[in-house]
Amino acid sequence: MQEHESVAPKWQVLVDTLPGEYVVETFDDDYADYLESTLDRDPVDVFFSRLATCLGIAICLVGFFTIIFGPPTVMVSRFNGPTLIQYIQLHPGPVFSFGSLVIAITEWASREEILTREKYLLHYYSVLGADAIELNEKVSAEYLGEGAFRIFSKD
Repeated sequence: MQEHESVAPKWQVLVDTLPGEYVVETFDDDYADYLESTLDRDPVDVFFSRLATCLGIAICLVGFFTIIFGPPTVMVSRFNGPTLIQYIQLHPGPVFSFGSLVIAITEWASREEILTREKYLLHYYSVLGADAIELNEKVSAEYLGEGAFRIFSKD
């Protein structure tokens, strides 16, 4: 294994040659803070997210069981129109689809993508070449441990 070629200050990684191994001194602390802030969600948000997911599951189950076990015919009043139960019996497919849509929207709204160490480095730190040109789009990184990265060209 090579010796670490460069030690960079916070928020910048100065790259002399590619590929090479570089140490970002405060990276591990920054990444730990990022993980802590990302994983520490508000309990109210978690409650409403789970409530909406459970509601979507219940709607899906109603639609599904109506499709499987629903009546073959439904009598609807000509003057009053269908009740909620009759509407569900008449259109169980859209009810199931609506429940699926509620689940999908809830999961999409409550998801949080956690960046890997490599993506975090390339997103929050500037990788600068010898002529002070930012290389973030042109390089890839591999985490080696204890703030050390192997940085190499994508080409």
